[in-house]
Amino acid sequence: MMDLTPFLVSVVHGGIETAEMLLDQGANIMATDSVGNSCLHLAVQHSQKEMVRMLLSKRDKGEFMELRNNKLETVMHSAATHDNTEVNKRFLIYVGWEELGVRLADWVDA
Repeated sequence: MMDLTPFLVSVVHGGIETAEMLLDQGANIMATDSVGNSCLHLAVQHSQKEMVRMLLSKRDKGEFMELRNNKLETVMHSAATHDNTEVNKRFLIYVGWEELGVRLADWVDA
């Protein structure tokens, strides 16, 4: 992992308390790594479900929906690529699954 700020390192490793402390001290929540992955991209790619929840609570959902890395992948693309169904589900519920045309029944365990 190259070019990661201390905040992004804490995101990758699931250090929620550290990430929150760094944000409180002025860390940039919109920082990216060398390939343009945001903190949310990285949390999804590393299956950090609780980190995803914390990050989503910190910003307007529209800002996170617009994020794209250097390959033009959104956070949803990253979640799908890394086969993170649980993370995808949380993200869809957060952003408003109805707005995206997703039926909640498709995501809820029977």
